[in-house]
Amino acid sequence: EEFHEDLRSQIEYPKMNTYQETMEGTLYAKFVVDSNGEIGDVIFTSNFEDKDDVQVEAMKRETEEAIRATSGEWKPARVAGVPVSEWVVLPVQFTLKENYYSMMW
Repeated sequence: EEFHEDLRSQIEYPKMNTYQETMEGTLYAKFVVDSNGEIGDVIFTSNFEDKDDVQVEAMKRETEEAIRATSGEWKPARVAGVPVSEWVVLPVQFTLKENYYSMMW
């Protein structure tokens, strides 16, 4: 739980000085945690209408930077006691609340 709190605190709603600063939705980060707890490539999907929007791209960058900052801290999956690689899907919900931005999962 503490690990997730630390990761969550590193992700912020990107500040945009345009009308686009009103998007809400969930971004799904999918990545492999290898047998050493290192992060591989991060790929994204989301429920945003315009998945190529500038703000969605900023949200992806923000999320990927936070995930990569934790590389090596993840506990790998184990099969018969042996560390193995596994896919992780991390949903990150970007919401606007009362004139401030919050992020939760």
